Amino acid sequence: ILICDYGIDLFSKKFITYLENLQKKRMINVQTNSLNHGFNLFNKYQKYSYLCLDEREWKLGFNNHDEVIKNIIDLSNNKKVPLSLTRGKEGSNLINKKHNYFCPTFINKTIDTTGCGDAYFALTSLMTIINAEQNLIPFIGNSYAGLHGQFFGNEKIIDKVEFLKYLKTILNF
Repeated sequence: ILICDYGIDLFSKKFITYLENLQKKRMINVQTNSLNHGFNLFNKYQKYSYLCLDEREWKLGFNNHDEVIKNIIDLSNNKKVPLSLTRGKEGSNLINKKHNYFCPTFINKTIDTTGCGDAYFALTSLMTIINAEQNLIPFIGNSYAGLHGQFFGNEKIIDKVEFLKYLKTILNF
């Protein structure tokens, strides 16, 4: 189950409990934005198979701005699930247990970041489901999110052919 929680009160405590009681893998992306800043924290979810957040959201949930990576490693160890930290132009990390897989970004100039975190989540959650190589997950996520950020306001969907051509370009560089 892919869960994208944008903080519009669609997910009540009762509904979250219902989701967590389903015997399915739950991939969660909790978005903090200017309308729900500090009120839509990831830690309202207790059971998940994968959790993907940007650095600001992790800091809010941990209430700690200094040791984000350490806190994520501890959480990954406790939950025994992979967790993603997206950091915009600084790249991203996939943390699974004590392993920290970092990937830089490949795009120097972004047109619009709207939807880049969702694009990252879309591919990384699916890769997590199929148990892809851990070090490939942030690479594929960053590549797709970076390509997505080259267009204004989600005006274009990046299709498979375009994405594979972009990956080939990066890998041949």
